[in-house]
Amino acid sequence: MNSKQPSTKKRKRIPRKSGCLGQLFFLLIGLLLGGAGLHVYQNGFDQSLVEWKALFEQEKKPIERNPSTGGRVVDAVKMDLRPLYLQDERWAPTIEQGEQGVVLFELALHDHYEVKGDPFLFRSRMSDASGLMNEALATLRAMREEYEDKPNSVIEIDKKIRRYSSSLEEFGKDVR
Repeated sequence: MNSKQPSTKKRKRIPRKSGCLGQLFFLLIGLLLGGAGLHVYQNGFDQSLVEWKALFEQEKKPIERNPSTGGRVVDAVKMDLRPLYLQDERWAPTIEQGEQGVVLFELALHDHYEVKGDPFLFRSRMSDASGLMNEALATLRAMREEYEDKPNSVIEIDKKIRRYSSSLEEFGKDVR
């Protein structure tokens, strides 16, 4: 009677650890349900139901067909055919700024040598004008690098660069 009884050792189970993806999944589900609940709370159940149905059931627009050919009718879109440098939103403000600098230079020279002769006003206007023109030149040079493979744009940008840089050299070197 001394027979061996099979031992029933219980294996210890290793507890499962939840991974970060599982936790992230439950977090996202909780956030979505919380947001949906808040939406229902703020807008009411009926309005929320209508809005959620509209998300999944979109009305399709009927395709217009040409009766003579049966093909689709396509609306023409107006194209901007101006050169690229004119389409750039930096062009108009830069040119306006540069021209203001040139006008301010001329006004400072006229007031100083022909009208008042105030050296402080003259120096102030000259520094303002050179600041405006230097900013315009910096923007124009950046545009020139951007459009260097477009010959028409480069020609027009170079014209403005020469105009403002020559004005700076002409008015700025002898007058300090």
